[in-house]
Amino acid sequence: MSPSSFRSWLFASVLTVVASGAAALDCTGELGDEDVRGDLNIAVACTLSGTEVHGDVTIFSGGSLTARDVRIRGDLTAQRADFADIADSRIDGTVRLEELVGDRSRFEETELRGNVWLTNNRSALELVENEIDGNVRVFFNRGGVSIFRNDIDGTLECVGNSPAPVGADNRISRRGRGQCERLQPGGSPEPPPTEPPPPNDGPDVTPPKLTLLGPQTVSILIDSTYTDAGASAMDNVDGDVTSRVVTESNVDTKTLGIYTVTYSVSDLAGNAATAVSRTVNVTPQPTVQEGPGGGGALGSELAALLLLAAARAYSSLRRVLSRSRS
Repeated sequence: MSPSSFRSWLFASVLTVVASGAAALDCTGELGDEDVRGDLNIAVACTLSGTEVHGDVTIFSGGSLTARDVRIRGDLTAQRADFADIADSRIDGTVRLEELVGDRSRFEETELRGNVWLTNNRSALELVENEIDGNVRVFFNRGGVSIFRNDIDGTLECVGNSPAPVGADNRISRRGRGQCERLQPGGSPEPPPTEPPPPNDGPDVTPPKLTLLGPQTVSILIDSTYTDAGASAMDNVDGDVTSRVVTESNVDTKTLGIYTVTYSVSDLAGNAATAVSRTVNVTPQPTVQEGPGGGGALGSELAALLLLAAARAYSSLRRVLSRSRS
């Protein structure tokens, strides 16, 4: 490889590093009619209008989402957030609302193509006139749940909610279970059962779903303190299995380098989820250069970026040269 070709390749590697670091977007207010090509993270009040997100949307503690005419191609996950208010939209992946603390969360006239999990929420929850292709699980909520005029292709299962969910005029392809048995035409007028419904027939062969909390790539300064955001896990039978998540990390904040934090989990039946991971880059401390040359903190950050890119480029070059010699 000629020197000019190597320089071009190194420059392309730098651009790749920069692009990979910008894969996840943080919503800081409002997004309009635009495409978000990666994941969207929300830690403040966020409003989407006409937006299309090609990845997952995650709402963290202190965050809230108001969405109108929105397409989310991945999952929507909210844990310990304020609320989610979604209308006239479409979500292709799984919806998980867990431990929400705001006054009300609502889904109205929205296409929900995956499963819906509503678990341990203090917020009032409302499902109104939605088309839901998957199963709906409503477990141990304390703010009240209203379920009216939904078209559900899977099952609607409600357990341990106080007060019990209310609703009417839902079309449920399989059937309502537990506290929601009566929320469909022809459902039982009897008070909802106080005991959980019997388990599904057959063995549990479905693994949990792991969800990475926080960004997929993190950069920290050498000798600083790193606090990992962790991961959450939900299972179709066992519910919230976050406490069973195992974290493996080789992060050394005293040594420059690229490190990986890996998360794994199994449900009570021994089904192992697909592991997820986070990349942690430990970068040099910024230095202020004196004299006319200048550079300062910006120069050191660029140098750190070039160092990471050069390391990756050198590793790739060795593999190319090895194959060419063979």
